[in-house]
Amino acid sequence: MRIEELSACILVIGASLAAAAQAPARLKTPVLPASEFRVTVSEEPASRLPPFAKCTGDAAETLNCRVFTVKLTNLGSHAVWLGGTVCQPVEITFERQVRGQWNWIGGEPQYEACKQPAHTYASSWTNVRLAPGESTTHTGRMLFKGDAFAAYPYAPGATPMRARWKLRGCLEGAPGVNCIEALETAPWPPPIWANEWTSAVSEPFTVVAPPLPQLEAPKLEISLTAEMMDPAKGLADQPEWLSRACRAETAGSMDCVLLRYRVRNTGLLPVSVGHMTCSDESMWPEYRRPGDADWKSPGMKGYDCTMNYMKWDRIDPGSVLEGETIPRFAGAGVDIHPIRAAGAYQIRLSYAPEICVLSVADGFCLTQPQRADKAVSNGVTIRTTAALAEH
Repeated sequence: MRIEELSACILVIGASLAAAAQAPARLKTPVLPASEFRVTVSEEPASRLPPFAKCTGDAAETLNCRVFTVKLTNLGSHAVWLGGTVCQPVEITFERQVRGQWNWIGGEPQYEACKQPAHTYASSWTNVRLAPGESTTHTGRMLFKGDAFAAYPYAPGATPMRARWKLRGCLEGAPGVNCIEALETAPWPPPIWANEWTSAVSEPFTVVAPPLPQLEAPKLEISLTAEMMDPAKGLADQPEWLSRACRAETAGSMDCVLLRYRVRNTGLLPVSVGHMTCSDESMWPEYRRPGDADWKSPGMKGYDCTMNYMKWDRIDPGSVLEGETIPRFAGAGVDIHPIRAAGAYQIRLSYAPEICVLSVADGFCLTQPQRADKAVSNGVTIRTTAALAEH
């Protein structure tokens, strides 16, 4: 059996504790023994899979766009039933070897026409029966979607890889009787997803990717404007962090200086810029007082992070990424003690995010993300009329 697209994500489905407490006892099945399955992988350079826009031009030879067939064979003495859905017929992930360790490079489903929310999957099961010696295959690309760049950027040369096929299913009892149907029932999540599972892993194989043509280095510019905010008026859709900083007791202080920045891609290729959601130091304020010749950094102090991950934003050639901040939050752990006193200041921002060159269509990284060359904004003059309290 051939399924026409390669799914490479793990469907994560959960239920609240309250719902779980009210749910009836779930049916259980033995975990399918991984040793009774064989996974093999072959590349399909002549595949006739429909082309994807994101796999055109320089992106066509990247590992994300190469077409592979993954084959699962039942080596055991019993027939088995494997469960899946229309939106996710199988669960396959790819791993690559780095310094002796196998790391998931994964992906998300390619099923462009499949828009069903998770709670409707129960009506769209696609069960597969494998008798002893029978196989099922799955062909497609290791594509990523979503708002992040591809977790495996393009890298020329040889890459050791392997495929992992998650096994959700059951051993057949009565001949020909679908033993998995009873596990695909409400309440959600159905037992087929809640039960334990295992996975079969292929032997390592090597994929060789050719070098890309020389790509232009990314180029960014940053510009800055500033204004003194009135905490009584605020901003439309004002974020909570700004409301906490600029309030009646800090009016006229550095915590009410709103900095609006614009990052422009002045290069010829689209890029993706990455910022940590909590510990980000890609942007940093600098200041000087009237009569000073040199710009100074306000320094850094300790800070806490409860959630921290890299967020990526695409900037096309000539396009702009806009944002707002205040000096205190212009970088993680900015110590604004040197600029807490009332008075005149010049402020500017330096900017050096993680950056990669993107493929043109619905892009993913063609180059390994690295720290961008630092861009420095124009300086803006501000005057604070109130000092911030010591902390």
